[in-house]
Amino acid sequence: MTCGATGVKSFFYRCISLLTGKFAQVNIGNFPQTSLAAARLKLNELKLLRRMEDALRLNSSKKSTCEQSKLNRLKYLN
Repeated sequence: MTCGATGVKSFFYRCISLLTGKFAQVNIGNFPQTSLAAARLKLNELKLLRRMEDALRLNSSKKSTCEQSKLNRLKYLN
């Protein structure tokens, strides 16, 4: 939770972007419109989504590496 210059308290999720590798910040909501309990639930959803995206990214890079090694073996055999 951060408090801005205007006194508005906001919940954020801060992480490193998987696409750009740079710092990213997602606004979850402002207090008191968003309760602490709701902010925690949303934070857990965002973390789960990030883990799933990371797993998909790792699987796709493994596939492309595997496919590339198959192509290299075929070129070597021919």
